[in-house]
Amino acid sequence: LRGQPARQAGSRLSSVVRGDMKRYLVLLDVLSLLKLGAVIGFGAGVVLAPISALIAASTGDGSAAMTFFVLPVAAALNGALGGLLAYPIYWAITKKYRAAAVLSGHFQEVGGPSNNSRKPTAPGGPAA
Repeated sequence: LRGQPARQAGSRLSSVVRGDMKRYLVLLDVLSLLKLGAVIGFGAGVVLAPISALIAASTGDGSAAMTFFVLPVAAALNGALGGLLAYPIYWAITKKYRAAAVLSGHFQEVGGPSNNSRKPTAPGGPAA
């Protein structure tokens, strides 16, 4: 939405609210799942850092200020590790149940084709 004229951004936002989003079959490689886990973990760490710092301060622990810096990074590493360990399960589930890999939203292609052999050939068609 950034960089778009206000009317165009507003119409796009209203299409999101109305639910006019397309559905896509998204099969992530291990690096993408790792990055996704790290971003989600970092976000969770940012949200939980103030709560954890308040708890640390109320118990008299002197490390309350350090919590603001350490928790988001530790949560990002934990999320990345979780993505790495969960990848074989993710791969098996999305291979057997393609509906588990269907996402809806607005996506934009940012690069050329990858060398991933799990790319679908057509909607509902067999994977290459």
